[in-house]
Amino acid sequence: MDEVQPTRRPSPRPVSLPKFPNTHFTMPFSPPSPNTNPNFSSPVPPSATSKFSLSHLSFPTSHASSAPFVSTLHGSLSSPLSLDIDSCSLQSVQPPPLLDRTSTVPPNAYHRRFLSTLETSPLIQPTTPKLSSRAPQLDFPSHLRPPVSAADRLMAWTTPYAQQQRSTLEASLPPALLNKAYLTTHSALAPSTRSVYGAGLLRFTQFCDSWKINEQDSMPASAVLLTAFASQCTGSYSGKTINSWLAGLHSWHILNRAPWHGNDDWVRLARTTASKQGTAFKRPLRAPVSLEHLHILHCGLDLTNPFHAAVWAVENHAPNVGRQVHGGGGLQTSGG
Repeated sequence: MDEVQPTRRPSPRPVSLPKFPNTHFTMPFSPPSPNTNPNFSSPVPPSATSKFSLSHLSFPTSHASSAPFVSTLHGSLSSPLSLDIDSCSLQSVQPPPLLDRTSTVPPNAYHRRFLSTLETSPLIQPTTPKLSSRAPQLDFPSHLRPPVSAADRLMAWTTPYAQQQRSTLEASLPPALLNKAYLTTHSALAPSTRSVYGAGLLRFTQFCDSWKINEQDSMPASAVLLTAFASQCTGSYSGKTINSWLAGLHSWHILNRAPWHGNDDWVRLARTTASKQGTAFKRPLRAPVSLEHLHILHCGLDLTNPFHAAVWAVENHAPNVGRQVHGGGGLQTSGG
């Protein structure tokens, strides 16, 4: 049997890039400036540069079909066109200039009313709390707690923390404008409310003085200190009274821009205990007014006296009261 010869496959030809006949271009580059860093390795070859001109490109050719293209290209590059890569670096964005608020603003017809407010409102100074001779005497008198009425304690009594906060605000606001802001926030409370809250501030101050609590710790008062204050009063006062005192301390912290820790779980549980143990201090319910009470009252009044007649009219026309009473020897009506 004949031996089968293996089939020979032709060897692949080397593939070469297509050549454009009689066409070449040159792009001259200037050498870059040497780098002073020896560890720096630039990926760009030394023959490249960051600045080149497209007008230096030359396309010499002898091919007839490319003549129109070359003439068109040279005509478009008649003006010098260069690309400077160094000048394309991003520039830092400058912020807009600040407004000059010291310059005089011309009056506007629509803003005259507000301009008059700006000119007069900050100049109004808050009234200084008047000293009261009936103010209670503290065990440790201090210039931070002047003897004023209960309604003025929230504004007049201060602490080292409150003074520090005020000094910080005065660094950015005029003192007259800051005083106006303090007075406005203080006036948000009704006079009766300020009196009740001032009583709570007095009890808290007396509590801190009796236990030698440092003034720096009284504001902002920690949750443990507030719990101790509520527990000290529990069993001696009603829960409503203790809650009103804590509400006064809360307002005192707000007016002096101090953090408040009265929402802690300890303080909440102390309030619950104070409300439970304070029920013993509630007054018993009173008996309702009956016809016998009105009969005794009518016998003791002189209806010819205008004051007695007014008292009888009020009591006799009160709700849930009978319209007829027994007076004298028989039954009389309410007008008798």
